[in-house]
Amino acid sequence: MVETPHSLTEFVAAFPVSRETSDKIAAFDALFLDWAARLNLVAKSSVEDRWTRHYLDSAQILPLLPKEAKRIVDLGSGGGFPALFLALIDDHPKRHYFLVESIAKKCAFLREVAIKLDLGNVTIINDRIESRPDLRPADVVTARALAGLSKLLAYALPISSVRTMCIFMKGEKAEEELTAASGQWKMDVTRHPSRTHEAATILEIRNIARAR
Repeated sequence: MVETPHSLTEFVAAFPVSRETSDKIAAFDALFLDWAARLNLVAKSSVEDRWTRHYLDSAQILPLLPKEAKRIVDLGSGGGFPALFLALIDDHPKRHYFLVESIAKKCAFLREVAIKLDLGNVTIINDRIESRPDLRPADVVTARALAGLSKLLAYALPISSVRTMCIFMKGEKAEEELTAASGQWKMDVTRHPSRTHEAATILEIRNIARAR
């Protein structure tokens, strides 16, 4: 069933969090709206539906993260989805999120949120992922609305180990992208239905390797 919260109260009903976390989400929302009015963080048309399109869409990934995963690398973090929002709601004591974003202005937003909300579990990296093989090994690699699957796998491979899990959020063309990537890549894929869009799919991918 597709869920469509439109306020903090409805979000918490769909995705229960503590009062402290709820207060942080409210503070994040204020910062997001302020910056989104001045900077193209996300499509302007999606700001009104942010509680569903961006907040719950990001939060639904949290239960998929393995408990032992400590090092999360997010590719093309943009307006903070999914990884900055995940860091905001994640109470794992040893987990750290590395947000890789090449656009400096978007990194300025990410940094302001991390500082004002005291997110000690976040590192903002203003660089291209191809330039940061030092982020290896990631326990989990995440990406949302960044690139086609084949390109995402190429980004992820240099920072992956045999234990790395990729979580890529895909729309209605997920199966087409999987078919196209299968000629270049070997991988084990688990599909998770999206809570926010009936045609969207969350791809959980393990054991990636180039096809010989």
